[in-house]
Amino acid sequence: MLDMIPFMTGTGDIPPLYNLYAVVVHLDTLNASFSGHYVSYVKDLQGNWFRIDDTEVQPVLVNQVMSEGAYILFYT
Repeated sequence: MLDMIPFMTGTGDIPPLYNLYAVVVHLDTLNASFSGHYVSYVKDLQGNWFRIDDTEVQPVLVNQVMSEGAYILFYT
């Protein structure tokens, strides 16, 4: 959960709370953003996480998702 309240004024009726639902990870061998491979982790409606790598989809634990070096985070 991402809580933006400390960074906002006049939040209104709905608190600015966001849930993480996807992560893009850049895998590289040269430590450079211009080369490498991207994989994504996506959470389904039941809260299960999956690793998506091209055409391969594997269930993973949330601990694996949180231990990766995130490149892009997606929130709802």
